[in-house]
Amino acid sequence: MFIHFCTATYDLARQNIGPRWRKTAFCPCFDWVILCNNNPKSDSSVRLAAVPHQLVNMKYPVLLLASYLFLSASAFGQNAVALCQVQVQKRQFETAAATCADAAKIDPKIGQTGLGMAFFGLMDWPKAIQAFTVAIESDPRSAALFFYRGQANYFAGNFRTAADDLSRAGMLDSRAGARIKPQLDAAREIASLLPVQKVPVNTEKRSLDASLAANSLLIQRSVKVFNKEPQAAIDALDSQILEKINEAIRINKYNRHAYSTRASYYKAVKKHANALIEYTKAIAIDPSPAPTYVSRGELYAEMKNYQFAIADFSKAIESDHNAGAFNSTYYTARADAYEKAGQKEKALQDLNYMIEVRPKEAFGYGVRASFYLRQKDNAKALADLNKAIELDPKDASSRLSRCRFHNETKRFAAAADDCTAAIDKKEFILSDLAITERAVAYTGLKKYDLAMADLAAAEKSEYTSKAEIFGQRGVIYAAQGKKAEAKTAFEAALKEDPKNQKALAGVKSLGM
Repeated sequence: MFIHFCTATYDLARQNIGPRWRKTAFCPCFDWVILCNNNPKSDSSVRLAAVPHQLVNMKYPVLLLASYLFLSASAFGQNAVALCQVQVQKRQFETAAATCADAAKIDPKIGQTGLGMAFFGLMDWPKAIQAFTVAIESDPRSAALFFYRGQANYFAGNFRTAADDLSRAGMLDSRAGARIKPQLDAAREIASLLPVQKVPVNTEKRSLDASLAANSLLIQRSVKVFNKEPQAAIDALDSQILEKINEAIRINKYNRHAYSTRASYYKAVKKHANALIEYTKAIAIDPSPAPTYVSRGELYAEMKNYQFAIADFSKAIESDHNAGAFNSTYYTARADAYEKAGQKEKALQDLNYMIEVRPKEAFGYGVRASFYLRQKDNAKALADLNKAIELDPKDASSRLSRCRFHNETKRFAAAADDCTAAIDKKEFILSDLAITERAVAYTGLKKYDLAMADLAAAEKSEYTSKAEIFGQRGVIYAAQGKKAEAKTAFEAALKEDPKNQKALAGVKSLGM
């Protein structure tokens, strides 16, 4: 959930705990920075400072503030106060919530801070806010606590309150002001859009026309990038896109579509932090459209912030449900995020439910088959692929997936049949990919001429992996005993993709 980012806190620590505390050691797991006493004769050898790694919604430098929690080495791990800190450090948030509640009875500040961090980890924003509020009552001059509460308010959608808390944190620690400013500005900007005001219909239409024009230009940009056109042409479009978006917002600052389009642009140019802010603006203006949550969830997933991605996909599903709709791709997206977050049982639950609701759709079986393949459950994967093809014999995607499955299990004749069927469908991209995969089947059948012909055809496509083509060509040459040609092909594959497994294995087999 958090981007791993730590920075030394020595200067801040020195002001609070004196010259004996010199060395900073970073816990690899979570939000606690251990400041180690440099004096080996001292019995008080550990002091914990709660410093959050940067939160996912902002990729700005971490606020170097500490809510200093005093703890002696002899007590470490022996009471609720210590255990609260350890459990939060280990991301055992559910357990920590109970432990920190007990710790709060012993030490209100430490216990409530830990409780707030635990609820933050559980994404229970109201309870996190409540815990930090109680902690602030114990230490009303703690910049860190206002920062934490500001973060929780931001994610809870309380943007005006978040701005107040972040502003207060900056005033309490002036050195942190510059680091807080980007998120503070974002909170203030979003707060200024609320509550949404009704604008004249003509104004709304003119603004929407401008944002739709920007969206059209963004699509053109994607085509130019895909076709690898000169950067100057792409830069020219970038200026036009931003100009149109700004025009749309000048006309009507409540135009949700304009912020969503600007988010898509920032995502395209890899400015992820900016994109997240723009998606959040769009959602604040109108929280009902599911696609905006999906877009922000996909961005979180791309940034490997899977818990936030899951939360957004869940919001999209809820929004769809409230509208009486059902979109299989939302469940697919959430299942993928669950799987990548290590929650495979929940991923499978989503895939099963998708099939339960739409048992006659091939799509669900194909997606679940891919999940089973990643879990090495070949029997269930094959059963789902067979079912998908039974429901839709023309589905090139399922044919290609089953072709790959047969290749991996060395059933090359069956693989060749499935790939040929996928190729014959002449579906965009999929048929081209099936040509490369059929070459693998022909190689297994020792039909090297047919395999080489397929690779030559695949090489002409814009959508196939050149590294895979060169790598497979190397495999064929090696099988024919043509070591020099195999070496050249493997080297070409590695030039395209230094991590290509086929080429790396091939080079190793040649003893290079």
